[in-house]
Amino acid sequence: MTLGEKIRKYRKQNNYSQEKIAELVGVSRQAVTKWETNQSAPTTDNLIKLAELYGISLDELIHVNSEQPISKLKPVSNKHGKIIGVVLVSFIIVLLLLIFISKGSLTVLSLQLLLLLFYMSILIGAIYFLLLIINALKKYIRTH
Repeated sequence: MTLGEKIRKYRKQNNYSQEKIAELVGVSRQAVTKWETNQSAPTTDNLIKLAELYGISLDELIHVNSEQPISKLKPVSNKHGKIIGVVLVSFIIVLLLLIFISKGSLTVLSLQLLLLLFYMSILIGAIYFLLLIINALKKYIRTH
């Protein structure tokens, strides 16, 4: 399947018109027509925008020799790393505070802060995983 055929296939699967794709990518409708008929090819930036719009990897879009992409792995965005970092740091602080508790050197206020931090880290983790599930459902709904 050629690049143009894939661009058209994914556009139709996502129920986009050529006009809508042109608007979302920032090109003319004629440019989209030329891409789909293999008269021209999108720039790298436009390929990235198309892959994001279609909810697929860039490799899946541009790999033209077979239906299967080389890799379906997508890089983890920086925001996910930050959220995971906050949760891990919170758990490490909780563990350190538990060590101090076992030595009997914490006050009631410190215990309250420990519980607050513990609950906050659990809440952050739960929100993070809930957002991952919502994003997965959005992608599933878009493709089906």
